[in-house]
Amino acid sequence: YACSNFASKDVILELIHAYPHSVDMKDPSGMLPLHLTAYWGVSSLSVIKILLRTMNKKLISSTFDGGTALDLANSASYDLQNSVVLLLMKSGYFSHSTPEFPISPSSSYSNKNGNVSTSNRD
Repeated sequence: YACSNFASKDVILELIHAYPHSVDMKDPSGMLPLHLTAYWGVSSLSVIKILLRTMNKKLISSTFDGGTALDLANSASYDLQNSVVLLLMKSGYFSHSTPEFPISPSSSYSNKNGNVSTSNRD
């Protein structure tokens, strides 16, 4: 719900800290939190970066309808939509390109043990 309602990066970080596996949970239509934010919009690009850094990379896939987060962002209309599309393209997960920024989980964003830092460089 938070990911489809412009939650702040602080709210997202608190939710991930409280429920580490929530970033990998699909809703009934097969959408991950990343899909929801890509489609409905974000309060800041930091939210997309946090989700990309904390989620299981094996789950970055399409919804049950076959749409990826990049497809959903391309079809959306909100203030940061173009920036979200560019960020998803630069991540390297939706093309054959190499990521332009580090996506692999770091200690400041790791969800394996529920450790999520509220420090963010964005």
